[in-house]
Amino acid sequence: MMAQIRVEKDKNFSIVSNEILRDTSLSIKARFILVFCLSLSDSWEYNIKGLATVIGVGVDTISAGLKELESHGYLERKRVRDEKGRLKNVEYILREKPKREKPILENPILDKPILEKPTLINKDIINNQSKKEPKKKRVEKAPCEDIVSIYNETCVSLPSVGYITSGRITAINARWLEYKGDIETFRRLFEIAQASDFLTGRNERGWKASFDWLMNAKNMAKVLEGNYENRQQKQEEHDDLADFIERERGRKSEQHGCNSA
Repeated sequence: MMAQIRVEKDKNFSIVSNEILRDTSLSIKARFILVFCLSLSDSWEYNIKGLATVIGVGVDTISAGLKELESHGYLERKRVRDEKGRLKNVEYILREKPKREKPILENPILDKPILEKPTLINKDIINNQSKKEPKKKRVEKAPCEDIVSIYNETCVSLPSVGYITSGRITAINARWLEYKGDIETFRRLFEIAQASDFLTGRNERGWKASFDWLMNAKNMAKVLEGNYENRQQKQEEHDDLADFIERERGRKSEQHGCNSA
């Protein structure tokens, strides 16, 4: 396989560009090879060995010069393939002006970059973030020992609590948060439980409530709502309420009669 050199020229007569002669980035050897090739006829085809013979130098000298011209954009190598896609030869294209990927400016002028859409800072977001959120009222941890003591002193009919386990602490703290840290709510819970026949075992099964049962969220709510109050107590409270309403009605009727007279 033999490499051939083909020259592309802008005009049909030999004129050497001053750019080639004044290109100090090229060595004298590379410039001479380029000028010599550009002076040959357009139809004259030759290879590296033939070019070395014509110029009168070695093949290595021609190869090194062509490589230098290629690195500076004066030469381009192209692989030529036949109809079957097989590599036929290598074509060297020499140019009077170098082909560079990026143009080089002698005195480049740098302007300030213009942004199509400048980034806007949302001051409202910054101001909102800078404002401190109001601190929520912090509920201190439940006084577990005090609550257990109130239970043992009040609920004498129920099983006493001997140990405050981690599970009981968790339950007490949860109820403490739910009822806003009001210890009187716990005292009322235990008083209702002690007064309840059902919760203290005075029922058909003999079942008794325990501290852990009372600390359950649903159970505690039911006890406080009066679901486990004694029936007789409820009836008495109902009768007292009925009597009170009847007395109020009578008093208002008497006042209305006096006013009419």
